[in-house]
Amino acid sequence: MTSVRNNLTKYSFRYGEHVASWEDIEIVYSRELALQIRSAPKLNEKQIRPNNFNKMKVKLATQVLSHTVTALNVHMLALKFIETFDSIFDCVNSSSLQSTKVLKCALCDQTKRQDFMKEPIGFMKKLKVFNGNQEVKGRTKCPKGWVMTVNAIPILIWEHLKKTRDFKFLLTRRLNTDPIENFFGTIRRKGGNSDNPTPSQFTRALRKLFLVPSFHRQKEIVQLILTRSLQILKRSQK
Repeated sequence: MTSVRNNLTKYSFRYGEHVASWEDIEIVYSRELALQIRSAPKLNEKQIRPNNFNKMKVKLATQVLSHTVTALNVHMLALKFIETFDSIFDCVNSSSLQSTKVLKCALCDQTKRQDFMKEPIGFMKKLKVFNGNQEVKGRTKCPKGWVMTVNAIPILIWEHLKKTRDFKFLLTRRLNTDPIENFFGTIRRKGGNSDNPTPSQFTRALRKLFLVPSFHRQKEIVQLILTRSLQILKRSQK
């Protein structure tokens, strides 16, 4: 989702004669700021004008490309664009067996997810990316990547796990790489926001990441023991 959001901030997406761009979302956001009661209160500067660190956060990207934004009277293609990627993200982000959103339920034989995804996949296959009036073909791979991912999960991964491991259902959120990306993001922050840390810098940051919290916990335990000991001494003196 971060790649989709980041590409939308750089380029425009076209479907036939219709165009979706980041400007559509900025216009809607400026309208929202003028309202006393907002329809999308979570929409803020972090989502609309993200810095380099916020660009890596999936949460901020999904809050922009969500169904709440589609209720804000955005441009027609922008509306279709957001709805499509919101439904696709639900498919690959299921975390419970049941959900109020059909596509966010755990993947199993009863969900029939392929039937739901035919229209969004067809829409993505016809999307074209433009930088101004020039079509961008080789640099943006996220729409094709999403099509491959959504097709691969039920056909390849689910069928394999069901036959070889006797899986009854699959929580698709467990298939993402967010934990390792968050880990390396934390390492970068511990190392002074270095994008290319040396092995020694990485080692120091890793030690700091794991050891400092344990020292804080030990400090809290020692303080608790001292407090309890002083209370016992005071009671014994009485």
